[in-house]
Amino acid sequence: MIDRSTAPVLLVKPGGAIQDANTAALQLFGYTAAELQGRDCHLLLDLPVTITAYPPAGENNHASTGTRKNGERFYCTVFILIFKNTDESEMIAVTVSEINRQQQENELQRVNGELRELIRYMNNKREVEHAVIVKEMNDHLGQLATALKIDTDWLIMKITDTDAMTSQRVAHIETAIDSLLFSVRNIAANLRPSVLDDFGLNAAIEWLCGEFRRKNHIDIFFSKELDDTMISSRERTGLYRIIQETISLLEKCGDARAVQLRLYREEGKLLLSIGWEGMDAFIGIDSPVMTGFRLRAAALGGELHITKTPGLRTIITVMIPKQILS
Repeated sequence: MIDRSTAPVLLVKPGGAIQDANTAALQLFGYTAAELQGRDCHLLLDLPVTITAYPPAGENNHASTGTRKNGERFYCTVFILIFKNTDESEMIAVTVSEINRQQQENELQRVNGELRELIRYMNNKREVEHAVIVKEMNDHLGQLATALKIDTDWLIMKITDTDAMTSQRVAHIETAIDSLLFSVRNIAANLRPSVLDDFGLNAAIEWLCGEFRRKNHIDIFFSKELDDTMISSRERTGLYRIIQETISLLEKCGDARAVQLRLYREEGKLLLSIGWEGMDAFIGIDSPVMTGFRLRAAALGGELHITKTPGLRTIITVMIPKQILS
């Protein structure tokens, strides 16, 4: 019966002794039928538990490694089916599928490469959309709010009514317009800061640090050690987003202090490090936030690492190989 199968199959007794093997199994392991008969199947396959530990009339699928007669080891998947013969005695069918490890690794590399390209495409698409939104905001909302402010200032000069309520309402309108202008500029800056495109990454980081210091009254220092003109627009945007999102995270954590940023070059690599103190500010490497950061770094052809020093200091480091730089 098992010889009809093109996949390697071993028939095993409950104790683990091999009773029979089909031709494909003999070719896979390199034994003759006589050599395999009565041999313990655990000598051929690394299974998570012994055959006798599997539930009766059940089935199990496992990743495993096998050993050929010549000692060569190979990766495989093992499908185990426990059944009963017509005489009610239990038998175990073990189907073995060899895995081509190199082919598996090549496939994994291909999938990872496609994932990086997809992330790069989505990030670029998002940045383009942000730029369009910022332009629309500046061209329409910004100009409209500015026109309202000019008209309001003109009205203030022309109004001769000394009624307190009138003056209060006009002042309220002026304050609302100022708030609208501030909100438009702030939203536009968060979407796509003009300083990044006009003055480069170093200037954008300094602006971010200034905003963080102003809002949170927390010390933050940026060590500018690299000429950012050597970095392409894509790298500038990707690194800026990692910094922006990290700073936003620190604002939410609340107890971060002594924040330090460093952009530098070492051993032919571009490095960005962001460090801070504060126990609650630590973010696990497997958290969704860090996963997003790692994917951003991978889209740039780089890597992201996070470490915790003995002094309770957290450091995020992004490394981009020299050959990636434009």
